[in-house]
Amino acid sequence: MRNKNIVKKVFFISIASFCIRVNFYLFEKEKSNNDLLFNIQKVYGPYIINNSKKTHFLINVFSGNKYFFLKKKSDYYLFIFNRKKNKINTTNYISISQFNYIIIQVLIELLAKTGFFFHGSVVLNERNEALVFTGKSGSGKSTISELLSKKFTKIADDSFFIIFENNNYFVYTNPQDFNNQNIFNSKLLSKINKKFPLKFIFFLKKAKYNKIEKNIFFSFDLVKKIFQQIAINKNYRKLHFSSLINFIKKNQKKIYSLYFVNNDTIIDFMEKIQEKN
Repeated sequence: MRNKNIVKKVFFISIASFCIRVNFYLFEKEKSNNDLLFNIQKVYGPYIINNSKKTHFLINVFSGNKYFFLKKKSDYYLFIFNRKKNKINTTNYISISQFNYIIIQVLIELLAKTGFFFHGSVVLNERNEALVFTGKSGSGKSTISELLSKKFTKIADDSFFIIFENNNYFVYTNPQDFNNQNIFNSKLLSKINKKFPLKFIFFLKKAKYNKIEKNIFFSFDLVKKIFQQIAINKNYRKLHFSSLINFIKKNQKKIYSLYFVNNDTIIDFMEKIQEKN
């Protein structure tokens, strides 16, 4: 018999062409005062929709006030969720960071056949085409996107999604990254959950000059460099790798090395590249 003191809030989180249904179960007295629900609405608010014809995954959040631990040999692990096929059950005592982890893991799995969760920054040119900047830690991903934001539109500072649709690759924003950067900017809010065709991928190297070099050959080194910038689910490693090979074959002409100076000269340099292409 259903507990009359429990209320259910239902909403859908639409991210990168996927829809995740969330059933949030609360005691009546908690419905207006729950930290996790408040933080989900704060982080994912612009990505939340009231209804969807198709759901790719289900997350049930049950009310609870106890912490549960799993014991493996002599170690104890905090219980965050359990998984059954395309459904996850968790409780409302988890933090927003832990909920974010669940969302990202779900999306990485859903993306295994069609795209990637990518580490890097992104700006849009005047034609709303995506320029992706990636590289090793400290290579300047945040630096260059901040410099270019004076003339280009920055939509990602740390991470984003790339998805293959209609025989082309598109960039989508990541709520956890996009929210931190742009939530109060109405112009940028209009970019939420829209897809932007991939124009270029630049592997960054800080230098005393601005210069681009084209990656002419398909090589193991190129595969390795991109593979290091995507998040994978180990259960789908072969599928991720196969998708990556197809991605490189289709976009090899769009991949460059970019040497850049940490000042405004990079803005004019990138604008000239846009004019030529």
